[in-house]
Amino acid sequence: MKTPNVININLGEFFWSLLEQWKCILIFAVVTAIFVPCSMSLQDNRAAKKKADHLVELASLSDEEKLNRLSDSSRETVVYVLNQARLIKEQEYYDEYSILAKMGESDLPVLHYSWVVSGSADADAITAAYRLLLTDSETSDSVRSALAPDYKDAEDIFINELISVGSEDGIDLIIVLPDGTDVNALKAGIEDRIAGIQNDLTNEFGKHELHVICSEETSVSDADRIAARVLNDNYFKTLKNNYNSQRLSMSDEQRVIVDMMLEGSDYVATPYSNPGISLSKSRMAVGFGAGLLIYVFCYLVFVVFSKKIRSSDTMTETYGIRNLGTASKYIFKGLFFFAHCKLLYKAHRKTTVDGLSLDGIADTVKTSMKHNDLKKLLVVRAGVAKDHYDVSDKLLSKIKGAGFDVKCSDSIPSDSELTEYDSVVVLISYGKMKHSDLTGLTSVCGSYGKKIIGGVWFD
Repeated sequence: MKTPNVININLGEFFWSLLEQWKCILIFAVVTAIFVPCSMSLQDNRAAKKKADHLVELASLSDEEKLNRLSDSSRETVVYVLNQARLIKEQEYYDEYSILAKMGESDLPVLHYSWVVSGSADADAITAAYRLLLTDSETSDSVRSALAPDYKDAEDIFINELISVGSEDGIDLIIVLPDGTDVNALKAGIEDRIAGIQNDLTNEFGKHELHVICSEETSVSDADRIAARVLNDNYFKTLKNNYNSQRLSMSDEQRVIVDMMLEGSDYVATPYSNPGISLSKSRMAVGFGAGLLIYVFCYLVFVVFSKKIRSSDTMTETYGIRNLGTASKYIFKGLFFFAHCKLLYKAHRKTTVDGLSLDGIADTVKTSMKHNDLKKLLVVRAGVAKDHYDVSDKLLSKIKGAGFDVKCSDSIPSDSELTEYDSVVVLISYGKMKHSDLTGLTSVCGSYGKKIIGGVWFD
């Protein structure tokens, strides 16, 4: 006989047993489908609250205190990234608001003036003074007044970019002409400005003559500017790529500090606001699937570690007791009635309790007793559910009718009871008799030489 510690699980029986509990499984899965997203939402809310509180705390610190929360290496990375971010921001600001940058890289339309100073021993000093005064704010105002309305509010730095003064021998004034510039107004403004400068320098250096060499609209190809622009664009692309890669390699703490320091007073740390429970479809599906798996696993553990016999195979394979027959009857009450489906049960349990099946079991018992010359039979009904008592009573009546001395015991018999009988039949219902009881019964029968004719399985 196999050791009772070995548990035999019939996968087919296990599957049908699970299927018959579909209502309980469904309820458990629905409960987990609600519990899992609720639990995940609570965890998300706790994490969001912790993060929000941390941001509020960080926002209240000075820039130096924020950096001091980091290690030396982390602080160096943050400072480096901040410098890159500022350079990028300055370049983007220039590209957006510079008048010259918006004019592209082709030849530039310009207004070109050229003068030569003569009639004075201080011609070189007067020429230098003209060059200096032509770059002051009054010249910028003259240019601004002639520009299109979109450019009139441009910053001084972007207006001054349009003006260049040079030449070693004389005075060259070149003014870039953006779209919409009133050239006539610009010429009048420049001529008034040069006349005003001449009067001022006459008072300072004495009388001198200013000869106009050139006064025309033309275009210039600014090769140096174009080359610088190309190099700057390439540098800007490299700078942005490096900045993005540095940000990706930073920790969340570092990124938050960088954002706070870049935005300054504009940064707003939003206090935590509980969004409540979110029952998303994906999380509910995960919860439902988890419920199914957990129920199956728990039921498998229950079957494996159960102390009661749950399969007729266990009776035959583990204890070596012949299965005289199976009597099936659909009688479930309370929780069992709720858990099982009658249609599924009948589809699986095709054997029904009727006269023919009980007659077959009774004939098998009687034949075995006659063959082994046995006269007294003890029917042990300790492992039968009360719902099956009426069926077991019918079976007993059919066996008694053969003239044998038959007695029924509703509990595991004592040694003295066994000595009065020479044979035993065990009646077992699904999940009612303990392994220890059947082990004790077979052991005692073996000790006293009592014949165990077999067992009847009530399903």
